[in-house]
Amino acid sequence: MARALERLHTGDPGPVAAQLAAHHERAGDAEEAVAWYQRGAGVAQRLGANADAVRQLERALQLLQGLPQTPARRERELDLVTRLLAPVGVAEGYGSGRLAEAQRRGLELAALAGAEPEAPLLLSMAVASLVRGDFDAAQRVGEGLRAGGGAAGDDVRRVEGDYVLGIAAFWKGEFATARRHFEAAVDHYRAEHRPAHLLRFGMDLEVICTSRLGNTLWFLGHPGAAVTARDAALALATELGHPFSHATALVFAALLALDLRDPGAVRACAAALAVQPADQAPTRVMSAAFAGYVAVLDGRVAGLTQIRRALDDPAEGEHAPGMHASIARVLLEACLAAGDARAGLATADRVLAAGDSVRTWEAEARRLRGEFLAALAALVTAVPEGRDTPDLREALALLARA
Repeated sequence: MARALERLHTGDPGPVAAQLAAHHERAGDAEEAVAWYQRGAGVAQRLGANADAVRQLERALQLLQGLPQTPARRERELDLVTRLLAPVGVAEGYGSGRLAEAQRRGLELAALAGAEPEAPLLLSMAVASLVRGDFDAAQRVGEGLRAGGGAAGDDVRRVEGDYVLGIAAFWKGEFATARRHFEAAVDHYRAEHRPAHLLRFGMDLEVICTSRLGNTLWFLGHPGAAVTARDAALALATELGHPFSHATALVFAALLALDLRDPGAVRACAAALAVQPADQAPTRVMSAAFAGYVAVLDGRVAGLTQIRRALDDPAEGEHAPGMHASIARVLLEACLAAGDARAGLATADRVLAAGDSVRTWEAEARRLRGEFLAALAALVTAVPEGRDTPDLREALALLARA
């Protein structure tokens, strides 16, 4: 059956790679099955079917364990483990236990081979470090990737290094530095390297860095340039049709729309996110938060609960750098739209008391905190003298604590 399928699809066997792998496995040919599972995973990843790519790569790794222990087998296992990192990060988030185990095994295999860890492994570990708030570790990796790429004339590594350094600076609130790195990444991006970026990291870094440049330019006081960069990123994402790249660009376009106070643009991004694949943990949770915000705009205060669930659900960790900070930003804006000064004050205090390394919206949280306090003070002064209500007592208590 496998040989027949190969003859029928000689020109383009990719779409039937998973079937070929399964037939070779049933025929007892593990070597061929591993190769076809690996190829099938690449096809699935390009289509945005990340969970399917994970299943195929893990099956290939299981079959590999039945082959003789040789240096060549360890080298092949390292290649498979390295390829596993991107789809696991997309499907389960960069705080995933499965991702951490794959990174650990990758380091172990590289040490056994006496080789330096490859760029995709370093990149995955850098993003996982950012999820944990370890910005120093991520920046060391980014500097290494960037310097190594520059020395070797490797634009793929250089772009990946500038990406890591850019997002680290963005979440630290160092926007001038972030702009420099995002612009460098876009400048050194080459279209012929797009397949390499997608397989190594699971997203297109031209789309992502252009998108994040838009948010950065807003913070630097250039709203027109921010919108131009956002629109360019979304247009390119639509043209490429890569689901996770498109969904990530939509998330940050929606966040920019919040900062621009453009609820219509938030609605449009939320609607587009709602039809993205569900096996993308970082964007799936953000989509739920934006859906809650739209519900608030439509007068349904239950939307606030939906956003809080996205923020606090124990089943959903910090799937990507700054994800919880981003959801808190959505919740702040939703409280403002709902006119709920008490919930808004509590959210602002939560953001400012978090004590983590993400500083992106710290200034906005302080400004909105002032607005919520002013709204509570107005509530108190509007109550006739001598009248006592639960709302009044709560407002007075909140003002006293503030």
